[in-house]
Amino acid sequence: MEIHRHDALADCGIIARIFECVLEEYEERGLDHFTAVSNKRMKRFVIPDMYLKKDKEGVTS
Repeated sequence: MEIHRHDALADCGIIARIFECVLEEYEERGLDHFTAVSNKRMKRFVIPDMYLKKDKEGVTS
């Protein structure tokens, strides 16, 4: 399966698949609820070379 990266719709699909795997594991373990801990945070970071396209003259976007 090909994963398209850095596309908002594709990213949502990836997140959904990860969440489905988590829920399947909960089911296998007999857990019937999911608790999100409010004091935990996920930080986003940028790796410029992954997001910026370069042409002969430099960075274009």
